[in-house]
Amino acid sequence: MNGGIDRDSYYEVLEKSQKGGCDITTWLIWFLQMYVRAIEGSQETIKKALLVAKFWQRNNQIEINERQIKVTNQLLEAEPMGFEGGLTNRKYVSLTKVSRETAKRDLGDLEKKGILKRISRGRSVSFSLNLEFL
Repeated sequence: MNGGIDRDSYYEVLEKSQKGGCDITTWLIWFLQMYVRAIEGSQETIKKALLVAKFWQRNNQIEINERQIKVTNQLLEAEPMGFEGGLTNRKYVSLTKVSRETAKRDLGDLEKKGILKRISRGRSVSFSLNLEFL
């Protein structure tokens, strides 16, 4: 895939259309499928942009530091799937290059402020974005 177009299928359908006489039905079907795919991709992009905008609009009064903003934005970009296994202390350390203790404080602060919610407990605590109010 390049730019949303499958080049191999494009050239295949183009060749069939050129060698098959004046019938361009196959090409029109391919074109309309690509058009639908483009619309669906645009809808997903718009949905994600709206999610990000609503999230920050809802949380614009909450004070968080640059590291927390960076990680929150990365979590938003990963939606709707989120981070595999959630956001852990280890992942936070890796993303922000801070100590484990600083990561623990930052994550606890984000949870306390309602930006994150715990999705697992115990030794390996993980978090996801709190998107319940969107």
